[in-house]
Amino acid sequence: MTRRQPTDRPLQWFLALVVVSFAVGAPALHGPYYADDFQFVFDPPHLDPFYHFSHENPHNPFYRPIQSALLAAVQSGFGLSTWPIHAGSIVLHALLGFLVFRMVSGLGLGRGEARLASLLVVASQAAVPAVAGNDTLSQLLGTLAGYLSLWWFYRWARGEKVSARGIGDRRYLGALAMLAVALFAKETGVAFVLLAALVLLTGLPAPRGPVPGMRARAARLVPIGVVFVLYLAARSAGASAVPEMGENRYGFALGLNIPRNLAMLWTAATIPFSSVTMFTAVATGDRMTLAGLGAAYAVLLSLVAVGLWRRRREARVWWQAGVGLLSVATIVPIKQVSELYAYQLLPAAAALLAVGLVSAGQAARQRKPWRILWMVAVASLVAGNAVASFSKAGMMHACGTRAAVLLDQIAPLAREAPAGGELVLVNPPAEGPAYSTFRVPGFGVLRHAEHYVARRAGREDITVRIASGDDGDAGPAPGRVVLGLDGDRVRRYDLSGP
Repeated sequence: MTRRQPTDRPLQWFLALVVVSFAVGAPALHGPYYADDFQFVFDPPHLDPFYHFSHENPHNPFYRPIQSALLAAVQSGFGLSTWPIHAGSIVLHALLGFLVFRMVSGLGLGRGEARLASLLVVASQAAVPAVAGNDTLSQLLGTLAGYLSLWWFYRWARGEKVSARGIGDRRYLGALAMLAVALFAKETGVAFVLLAALVLLTGLPAPRGPVPGMRARAARLVPIGVVFVLYLAARSAGASAVPEMGENRYGFALGLNIPRNLAMLWTAATIPFSSVTMFTAVATGDRMTLAGLGAAYAVLLSLVAVGLWRRRREARVWWQAGVGLLSVATIVPIKQVSELYAYQLLPAAAALLAVGLVSAGQAARQRKPWRILWMVAVASLVAGNAVASFSKAGMMHACGTRAAVLLDQIAPLAREAPAGGELVLVNPPAEGPAYSTFRVPGFGVLRHAEHYVARRAGREDITVRIASGDDGDAGPAPGRVVLGLDGDRVRRYDLSGP
């Protein structure tokens, strides 16, 4: 039986996704810079867009030239005002939701599935680190461009009269261009090179005979290889960070970190509540909250599992699962991953959730208790994510606001440091658990902003560092200015005390 596809009113649905995206992301629309964001504050900002493709960011070792160029342009026109960044991020996020809508419908998975999947993407609490950040345009653009390249490669390979089109077809060239954008946006885009190759190898039958088959495969893959080599060449000139095995946070390891990271990313992308709530409950040993969250998640996963089992013979469903797994293939070997990376598998995760839930709903149609349970589960999933997204965006805005407040107080005190001296920011004991970019205590909101603190004070001759209270080398000393915190009030400590 052919499913009716959601081809009616696509523009209206896109606008609806934009509205939802702005609604859940509204608290972060004017969120100031904090923490890692300061690594992408340029003084002065270079307006030549090609400058960042061949020059390393002195404050960040990773190669993200498109983000650097975009942020430099924003800072040139708007200073440190962040609303252009966030407005653009929200629109990019809505575009990803719409792309998921077109992909799910284009695969023939159904109208309800397409609408629900796209709604889950834009409401997802896992998207907040990418959408509400000031230095995460790379993640948004890389994910959008990567999935768009896969979709266009897929449509080119599955289209009619493939043999007559060749790789000069505009859809193939567009897919190739989007793959390049994904790579130059962020290093995680390398996963889409692997996925693109698999899509072309599996989605297009080769001509008969071994020699023509090899030539056909080479013709499809060589341009992808050329783009990848050009990216590596440019990256070698514009970044100091290189993949390596090691114990540092971004080092690679082949051990239990892989299944752990995979489970963490999939959980972040599929839970119907805030990851901050879950982490806080774990950190504080709140068993009642954990039991409630666990029960809700178990009900959701059970419904999704029932629905996916009913459609287990549809290869296109498992195609989505495979894309989700491989989309983070270059991420999970990292020693320690953050919630931000869940954004890259969010489209595939949302599609699987939607397919499973809609299928389970069809099975429960004739049984009222099960139908009510299904309706509650779907409503809780969407509403829970939307509320969590709004809350987490507000937390990030609060962190940025606190960073701005602290900077205003620190700058005049930093000017009191002797020439060539040191400014030490001493963190007080943390009140409650710290988590990711949402709960950032003390001077943590200025982590990676040490260079900016010195520049803001007009004292680039001094060294700025953040220390903990139990650091033996953090106390007052000649040639050193030590600052502490009393709430959000900055206090100076001298040799005789505060």
